[in-house]
Amino acid sequence: MMANNIRTIKANSTRTTAYQNQHTIRNFNFLIDIPHALGGENKAATPTEYLLSSLNGCLMIVMEMVAKERQLTIQSLTIDSEATSDRRGMLGTANVQPYFLTVDLYITLTVKEDIDIEEFIELSLSRCPTYNLINDSQTKINIHI
Repeated sequence: MMANNIRTIKANSTRTTAYQNQHTIRNFNFLIDIPHALGGENKAATPTEYLLSSLNGCLMIVMEMVAKERQLTIQSLTIDSEATSDRRGMLGTANVQPYFLTVDLYITLTVKEDIDIEEFIELSLSRCPTYNLINDSQTKINIHI
């Protein structure tokens, strides 16, 4: 691997209140919080909600890259996702995995050209860092096209 292919990502995180924190990545700032029922102020998404939306966003960006490489025109693209988890893992009340149990991705893609949509999506999934990170945790990921 050549050194110029390796990228370093930096993030700075600071506690603002109990269960809430402020984050800076490059010149972007965002808040993470949890719902009132768990002790937070419910002023922002939870870490796992951000992770789920990051999966959607990462996959959409990779799909744009694959489309550009293949000289395809994406006319519309939406991804809806839904994840399940067992809260007892994070709360420490049971010996269960604290990460996602399942993720369902509902992908709607329209391209101008006549292509094999399933093959295009499979290629995109294989190149998506966030998808592969979650998939490698042995979370069951269901793809719905």
